[in-house]
This record gives sequence, structure tokens and C-alpha cells, in this order.
Amino acid sequence: MIQQRPRGENLKTKEWELTEKGKKIYPFILGEHLYSEKTALKGFSKEEVSQLEEYLIRVRENITLDWELVKKGQKRNYSEVKQ
Repeated sequence: MIQQRPRGENLKTKEWELTEKGKKIYPFILGEHLYSEKTALKGFSKEEVSQLEEYLIRVRENITLDWELVKKGQKRNYSEVKQ
């Protein structure tokens, strides 16, 4: 549904674009996304949505940092977790 191609003369730089199949299915996927987002955030104020987004960004940053260390071979310190 998407394809990658070189961008300019630097072959390391890539550009992504929709295939014909991707272009056909895009309206359906967008509709699903918008519906799901509206359903999930029903009853939230704009401020609450903004706060939720900030929290989720922080969660992602925490997870990403931890996972990058694990990928580099570091071990997690489970003794810091109270059971």
C-alpha cells in the first residue's frame, strides 16, 4: 500500500508514497481512524485531550529510552520494581 523510493541523488534518503491500492483504500482507513478517535475521546474536553496527548508522549519517551538500552544489550534492573 506504500512504496519507498530514493529521494534525490543521496540513495540513503528515502521518500514514501501510496501505491494505487493505497490510494484506493486511503479514504476508508481515514474514515476508520476519525471514527475511532471520536469514539475514544467522547466526553473529553479539549484540555483533557491535550493532557492525555502529553501523557502518552511521556509514556512513549520512557518506553523508547528503555527499549533502546535493551537493544544495545543492557539489562533491565528489576530490583527497582516493587512487587
